[in-house]
Amino acid sequence: MLARVPRKLAASTQQPDLKYEIADDLIATHGGPEGPVPHALQLTEAIAVQPVAEAGEAPAGRATIGPVYRRMPGGSLVVPTGRVLVRFAEGQAAERHREELADAGYDIEEVLSYAPHAAWLRACSGDVGDTLTHLDRLAANSGIENVEPEMVGEISRRD
Repeated sequence: MLARVPRKLAASTQQPDLKYEIADDLIATHGGPEGPVPHALQLTEAIAVQPVAEAGEAPAGRATIGPVYRRMPGGSLVVPTGRVLVRFAEGQAAERHREELADAGYDIEEVLSYAPHAAWLRACSGDVGDTLTHLDRLAANSGIENVEPEMVGEISRRD
């Protein structure tokens, strides 16, 4: 899995200088068993991060594994969810682009009700790696103004 995902990702096509770099030593488990994963950083109820060396066998049940990235600069951890936010030019309904998005390998998961020119997409395969691998092909579609992979990170609380 880690061998086929991009080593570096831009945070978005509009902010290509903000980058994510793969964290080779870490792995994310998506949709794991109920309760916290031992020796893991729990980012959300459904996403845990742990060292590759401690990940063990393939995840149980419907759980999947995926890459972990570090924000650059800074190094804080983020995990791609497998969704991508795309924004078309104002006035271009995202729904009208369903067929060309499918040709690029993506399904519309949700058109934003408050911004019908933007939508959440997911790779047709449902695979996080496929979502990340084809971002350039997605961004090349006419009318798309921004492509941004959804990332979740550790919540920092202020005391």
